[in-house]
Amino acid sequence: MKTQNLFSIILIIVLAISATIKIIHHERTVSDMMMQVFPISWAKYLAWAQPTFQLLLSLALVSHQYNRIGLVACSGYFALLVIYSASVLSGFYQYQPCSCIGLFKGLNWVENLGLHSATFLIAMFGLYHRQATVFLKSIFTKKERRLKKRTA
Repeated sequence: MKTQNLFSIILIIVLAISATIKIIHHERTVSDMMMQVFPISWAKYLAWAQPTFQLLLSLALVSHQYNRIGLVACSGYFALLVIYSASVLSGFYQYQPCSCIGLFKGLNWVENLGLHSATFLIAMFGLYHRQATVFLKSIFTKKERRLKKRTA
């Protein structure tokens, strides 16, 4: 298994499980969203938007053609979750919202911050590794062309 695929596979698993749980337990997801800092009127839309976006990210990561876009989007998505978790922990909001919206229901905000940071780093490592692989392939392809020209 290629290492770059490993990063994508980990992200696909995390995103697909999270989205599936949110869709299966949609009513609970809506009530969890209502306990966040967003306006209550947004809850029903966010309860569909988040798992839909997570599934789209998963599909992008599965596709070789869109894998890079998926890794960039995952990096951005998890960066936003890191910022949100850090802002909750820093007391930025008037009250501390429920930490129940995450993948694991029993996590507190510190643990959520750790999970989001880890998935952000996985996406960044995947993106870095993908770029390095593309760069190395282009170098070897150029060398092969030069060798063919010399032997021809």
